[in-house]
Amino acid sequence: MSRRRHTRESNFELLRLIAMFMVLMLHVNFASDKFYWPQAFHAHPAAAWTRAAFEYAAIPAVDIFVMISGWFRIRTNRRGLLSYLFQILYFVIIGAAISLLLTGNLTPFLPSNLWQALWAPWFVPTYLLLYLISPILNAYLDSVTPRQALLTTLLLYLTGWLLSLTTSLDPFQGGYNLLTFIILYLLAASLRPLADSRALANNTAAKGRVIPLIVVIVATLLNLLAFRSLHQPWVWSYANPLIILQAAALLLMTAKTDTANWPDPIRRAINATAGSAFAVYLLHMNPNLFGPCFKTWAQTLWTTQSGPLLILTLLLYILLWYAAALLLDQPRRLLSRLLRQSGLC
Repeated sequence: MSRRRHTRESNFELLRLIAMFMVLMLHVNFASDKFYWPQAFHAHPAAAWTRAAFEYAAIPAVDIFVMISGWFRIRTNRRGLLSYLFQILYFVIIGAAISLLLTGNLTPFLPSNLWQALWAPWFVPTYLLLYLISPILNAYLDSVTPRQALLTTLLLYLTGWLLSLTTSLDPFQGGYNLLTFIILYLLAASLRPLADSRALANNTAAKGRVIPLIVVIVATLLNLLAFRSLHQPWVWSYANPLIILQAAALLLMTAKTDTANWPDPIRRAINATAGSAFAVYLLHMNPNLFGPCFKTWAQTLWTTQSGPLLILTLLLYILLWYAAALLLDQPRRLLSRLLRQSGLC
């Protein structure tokens, strides 16, 4: 399989930005009381169905991030690794500084606490491991055909899924581990050349978007029904086949979205903003901010607002966190450019 040269494509950069908005939706929606929802469907059915719908519309976000990496293939190098680690360290310090301003407590700046905060958000170390192992995955992808890669990936996934359903072993650990990321990476990498094949390339752009959209809607509805009827951990696992199907369909739909005719200022703005998308995750998931600030303030909104006003308030809350992260990331991006120009990074 030939290697792909990575270029920023506005359609996928926009998907990255949307996926980060979906992550905030997830964390605002179910951060406090996900596991009490069987009772909620009886006590407050309209609210329960609404919140569940938001959950399963947004839950493919993590899979989307990893699959975008597989779609373009990670190019492992010193600069990329240092950039990733520097952004994580930068927001650990930002989180400790904000905590100091709010509480006057210097504890977050203790070396041991800084080290723990670096790796506290589960996605950070898991994606780092994927980054480090990606040369091996890319070498495998280069040595087989896309069809072989897809079949092997599906066999690996189905074997793990069968074990998780029939034994006490869960190889995917709810989707929060490296195995899940490897499968998502390989799946996206093997889908891209198949999506570019003549049969699919001959489809109209509209058809190429409508069919995946139907898949997304159907998979979301099936997940909602499974959540309501079963309420088992696999339903909200990132390794749930319906969630992976949603993410893959959104990826294919994005690939069929042509941005060539979009105004250049819009495309440049999307590409520039997407460079800070990960900052949104790092800011609100910082252990010094998530519990004391993000989660606590969201719970206050849930208890003081209701109906359409609650939805509008939560939307504004999400947008404020999003904007704050984008703004706070700009000094980091400037410093990164200066370090690259000086040859230090």
